Amino acid sequence: MERATGKAERLLQIEALLLAHPDGLTQAEIARRLEVNRSTINRYLPDLDRFCIYETGDGRLAIDRDHYLTNVRLTLHEALALHLAARLMATRTDKHSPHAASALRKLGLSLEKLAPLISDHLIASADVMDDEARRHDPVYLEVLETLTRAWSLGQKVHLWHRMPDGQVFDYDFAPYFIEPYAVGRTAHVIGWRDPPKALRTFKVERIQRIKLTGEGYSIPEDFDPREKLADAWGIWYTEREPVEVVLRFHPRVAGRVRETQWHQSEQVEEQADGSLLWRARVAEPQEMLPWIRGWGADVEVVEPGELRDRLVKESQHLVTLYHVPGLAGVPVSHLLWGKASRKTDSLHRLVYHMVDVGQVALALWQTGLHRDIRRQLTKWMGLDIDGAGNLVAFLAALHDLGKVSPAFQDHKHLRDLLKSQIQKELRVAGLQFPNRLPGESHTRHEIITTWALRSSLGEGLLHRVCKFDHEAADLIAQMLGGHHGVWPRPDRFDGTEITAADTGGNEWAAARTEIVRAITRIFKLPDVMIHFDEDDDTYTNIMLTYLSAIISIADWIGSNDDNFPLEEENIPLQSYVRHARLHAEYALKRVDWELPAEMPDFTFERVFPFTPTNAQSEGIAALSDAVLPALAIIEAPTGTGKTELAFALYAHWSRRSQSSGLYIAMPTTATSNQMHDRTTTFLAGQLGREVEPLLIHSQALLHQVPEQTDSVEENEGDSAATQSWFLPRKRSMLAPYGVGTVDQALMSILQTKHFFVRLLGLSHKVVIFDEVHAYDEYMSELFERLLTWLRATDTSVIILSATLPGKTRQKLIRAYTGTDSTLPAKKYPRITFATGDEPVDAIEITSPPSRTLEFDWIPRDIEAVVAKLGQVLREGGCAAVICNTVGRAQEIFESIRNLPEEEKLCANDNLILFHARFPMAWREEIEHKVLDKFGPGQDKEKCNPNRPHSAIVVATQVIEQSLDLDFDVMISDHAPVDLLLQRAGRLHRHSVNDPRPYRYSLWITEPSVENGMPQFDAKDTFIYDEYILLRSWFVLRRQKSGNIRMSDDITDLIEQVYGDQELDVGAEIQSELERVKRKMVLNGSKERAKARKRRVAQPKDEDLLWGDNLALEEDDPSVHEIFQALTRSGRPGVRVVCLHRIEGHLHLELEKNSPIYDPSEKPDSRLIRELARRSVTIRRDDVEKYFLNPPPDAETRTILKHWKHISVLRYHRVAIFEYGLCRLEGTDIILKLDKKSQLGLQIIKEAI
Repeated sequence: MERATGKAERLLQIEALLLAHPDGLTQAEIARRLEVNRSTINRYLPDLDRFCIYETGDGRLAIDRDHYLTNVRLTLHEALALHLAARLMATRTDKHSPHAASALRKLGLSLEKLAPLISDHLIASADVMDDEARRHDPVYLEVLETLTRAWSLGQKVHLWHRMPDGQVFDYDFAPYFIEPYAVGRTAHVIGWRDPPKALRTFKVERIQRIKLTGEGYSIPEDFDPREKLADAWGIWYTEREPVEVVLRFHPRVAGRVRETQWHQSEQVEEQADGSLLWRARVAEPQEMLPWIRGWGADVEVVEPGELRDRLVKESQHLVTLYHVPGLAGVPVSHLLWGKASRKTDSLHRLVYHMVDVGQVALALWQTGLHRDIRRQLTKWMGLDIDGAGNLVAFLAALHDLGKVSPAFQDHKHLRDLLKSQIQKELRVAGLQFPNRLPGESHTRHEIITTWALRSSLGEGLLHRVCKFDHEAADLIAQMLGGHHGVWPRPDRFDGTEITAADTGGNEWAAARTEIVRAITRIFKLPDVMIHFDEDDDTYTNIMLTYLSAIISIADWIGSNDDNFPLEEENIPLQSYVRHARLHAEYALKRVDWELPAEMPDFTFERVFPFTPTNAQSEGIAALSDAVLPALAIIEAPTGTGKTELAFALYAHWSRRSQSSGLYIAMPTTATSNQMHDRTTTFLAGQLGREVEPLLIHSQALLHQVPEQTDSVEENEGDSAATQSWFLPRKRSMLAPYGVGTVDQALMSILQTKHFFVRLLGLSHKVVIFDEVHAYDEYMSELFERLLTWLRATDTSVIILSATLPGKTRQKLIRAYTGTDSTLPAKKYPRITFATGDEPVDAIEITSPPSRTLEFDWIPRDIEAVVAKLGQVLREGGCAAVICNTVGRAQEIFESIRNLPEEEKLCANDNLILFHARFPMAWREEIEHKVLDKFGPGQDKEKCNPNRPHSAIVVATQVIEQSLDLDFDVMISDHAPVDLLLQRAGRLHRHSVNDPRPYRYSLWITEPSVENGMPQFDAKDTFIYDEYILLRSWFVLRRQKSGNIRMSDDITDLIEQVYGDQELDVGAEIQSELERVKRKMVLNGSKERAKARKRRVAQPKDEDLLWGDNLALEEDDPSVHEIFQALTRSGRPGVRVVCLHRIEGHLHLELEKNSPIYDPSEKPDSRLIRELARRSVTIRRDDVEKYFLNPPPDAETRTILKHWKHISVLRYHRVAIFEYGLCRLEGTDIILKLDKKSQLGLQIIKEAI
């Protein structure tokens, strides 16, 4: 800065410097900039008071901007401009504003001599702003003052903003511009909001709290509020292209319209009749509504259609409000309600909802369904492709016909005020409501839908109005009654459940007929000739299953208020149809509905960075041109490349059939996570672009937590139950590419709600099941039924296994083909396949280089396990210890960790415990750590650079299957022989780590032996069948020299254990084996019977749609086991969210800086997801029993009460830990959870 020559000049320079530095400057900084001594600045301090300069707490000088005065000199005409602005402010704002009043008074006094009249009026305007009659809002004033300071200082604020629905959210915010809005007498602030790190606008009046953060910000140079608001009518701007608005003004107001330029883009054309056609491109046309309304009948909205429809509706409402006579009435059927909001009491008319769902179904038909599904339905219906689409849309629209009934219109969960309004309107229209006894039940609307449409024991509308034949009408009606997930039982129509009080009198019947006729006209219902095969019900059942799924999906999308906002006003139905059609197309884009990409030709070397193995080439040559749908069972040891072969077959099959995509079913969530990465890489290489397959299992699906809604629902008024449909687990199978667990696939044939949606999602895909082995009897029964349905829905299947018993292979072939075929005798490794209707065939494939696994036995006690590790890891190495139970894994881990320092086997960071009883968020971290250290590196041709010199992983079964891990040394608890071989598949897996100083060896912990019989721990026989454990032990004991040739001996070992031949043991032992076998067979029969009760009927079952559906519970652990949708034998356990009390607050982790959960506040979707990720699944009877009973303390009861209304958490329980401990009141059980211990959840029995 240029050196000043006098004190007055320097004082002005100091003022300018501090104005340019809102945070202030030290005396030394000011002296340096003015090129004077610091003592000079100190001498000036008393003279700086007139500039409102003060000293900050850290010694800087700064200007008090709240009190600093700016001198302005005005001409007479400039003063008049300020007078006009002041008048606008005084007449277009409603709040008491002392700052505005003070400014106007100062301005008025300064103009007293120059323009006394203007001065008087400015002072009068100040009195208006300061009038006590004005609305006093101290919060608004404080918010505006803080925003002004923040804007001036360039500091961010943290604010709490109230949404129109009452919800409050808080954000960090950097104000860029403050804009008044005369229309609403409000002010708005535009700036940068975090989250979501984007430009947003807040209405100042809706900011409830605000504070400066002290964090600075800079307004981007390219931010120009004039440009941002250029297309806005007032304050509403958008990133989209502006919309052209066309208005026609009556000649009598043409002159007034021309007097003002209403928008910068406007164009005005005078018409021959003297009217004006006014055009402008406006960001958000809805913002123009108050202005358009102000012109009354002198203006007509020509475009856009949405704006015109809005005015049409308002005009109709005015007609009703003012009882204007002589206008045509609205059809009775158009007055009925279909949905309602609990918060706003607003309605969505039933006929609109039916149109919404029909339009979604039509959009799905046109762009969202696989061509073969459309082809099959078209053939079955006897129509062309367009006619079939119209029929599907028509049927989807009819799904809620049962809501045309007093049973629904008198819904018991409607609020009294809304119910009174509805019933008054309907009674005036001629619909009567029967008297009901208090507490009398109402028949559900989907049951009335079926009753109204069916010919037998029903109203017969499909036959009478739509000319369906009676058999087709009954089947279609039954199918439509399942749109909430369960087809109705026949006994619902025997005359005892559906009463006249539910269906109403003749006037209600007429309304139903009227609405069916309207839907018929809208969707141009064609003549229907549905084809029935009298000898086989399979085809019809599959078509009805598809339709059930399509209509349920359409209902889900069409019921989402974000897709179809609630519409209460009566507008012309054809106008609404156009509106719904556009919204349906947009809705499919919103939910990312897409079909798989077109499959290009497959070349192995282009997709994979290596040449195919002999086995892969042989498999591709034999099966790439197979008749589809096909089943291929690939049995081969680790290292054969089974996964890449399956990918190659998928590519070939999909190229030929344009399949609906790919689903890979893995045995566990951990294996799903790793396979997801491999699948993503494969699809990118094959399709030539990034394709993200959906990761489908309970943990992965938490990343898509829905927002909670408040609409009136049908499940006993429980909106959380209905919202569970919006969770991805049911619709996840609809994604074109998915990787998940086998459990998610098995859910498609369990008697759950909407099982047919999952079946539709799997249909026409290629499904790969990895690591299939000897499932238990319960799971086998379900898996076989799944294969039957997959064949019926034209789904090809590839099964990968290293260890599959011959009996199991035979059952799988029979389930898929429906025939008892004799399997060709081919040696292991082999591929067995059934293609189209051709005979079952098989080929032998080349085995990878043969390796011999050495195995030996060690004592089972923990000391022996630790000693063996110390012996084999003297020179380093990576070891895995695989335990059968979590408790044993924890004990072994602690024993290794507690070794004296001089005896440590590896660094603490390389000693890892991995099991399923960690909170989900912790388990993910451990899984990533294990894969990072022991999986392949980025460059699979080189050693993983993250692989430690010495490391030990103590784990349960979570690492025994499919995880691509490589260990040098392994110790395993005894298990069935096929699982031991699976575990050994993690030994010496990656050749890039060869040569190693370790033999290819497995040590198995040996149970104690009495009289020649091993004595297994009860916990082991709880997990594995005792008979299989025994036969595995005897077979391995008799294996020559303790060696297993992995290519040559596997089949023989598996058949010795799972086959029927007797073992060469003594008579006494054989007798004991027979006793244990009888017990196994009996238990197996019970398990298969249990599975048969839960699974859906076969596709060919004539009673498929009429039989029982238990509507098995997928989530609620408190439901009796009989009514749970179990994919595996045994209870699924109880999910417990682990929270930690620290200084009176509930934290998500045992650290003070971790997120806090406040039960008194409604959590957002992010916090809901994080709460669920702190859950642990506990499978132990005494602990489960405690959590399934009502909690003893009020705090936990309050939390669970709130969670009942949150779909993701409604079946979770909560454990509150203090200092890492949670005592289960009334029991001798303590839960222990401390991340530092690395043990996961411990369940401890207190000593009494």
